Amino acid sequence: MAPQGTEPGSARANAGLMARYYDEVFNRRNLAFLREHLHPDVVGHGPGAEDVVRGSDAVVAFSAYVWEIYDDYRLTVEDVVAEGDRVLVRGSVTARHKPTGRPVRFFGLTLYRLEDGLVREYWRAYDRHDLYDRQLGGWRPGPSARNWSVDDAAVPSAGPGNPSPRP
Repeated sequence: MAPQGTEPGSARANAGLMARYYDEVFNRRNLAFLREHLHPDVVGHGPGAEDVVRGSDAVVAFSAYVWEIYDDYRLTVEDVVAEGDRVLVRGSVTARHKPTGRPVRFFGLTLYRLEDGLVREYWRAYDRHDLYDRQLGGWRPGPSARNWSVDDAAVPSAGPGNPSPRP
């Protein structure tokens, strides 16, 4: 019998899963772990109202895009708070932005809703204006970056300006 509060789906188990998720996905770039823990119909929101990612393929493509534009990407989990099927993660990122060569540092919050041990929905918040305007001197993602966020969850094809999702 599992210790009280660690049963699958409990707040404690969900918090532990998301702490591991962050290390595996963001720091180890483990796409197999990412795919294994996403609901096929996952929906991601934010940070802007127009920023919606639908489907596990689109989330995987977005992750691959992030890894293509940042070197030395390191995410540190600062806090994990869970209640029922919701987990809030606060973290900070340090990286080098490949297109500009500039180092960046930012923090963010993401609220996850889990369903049967899978990420079903999430809401991201970070200060992208500080990141894009102050730290990156006005840089903006190009048109190929939008391929991951269209509602039909199209995965970008490999080619100039489009990273290929890593196996």
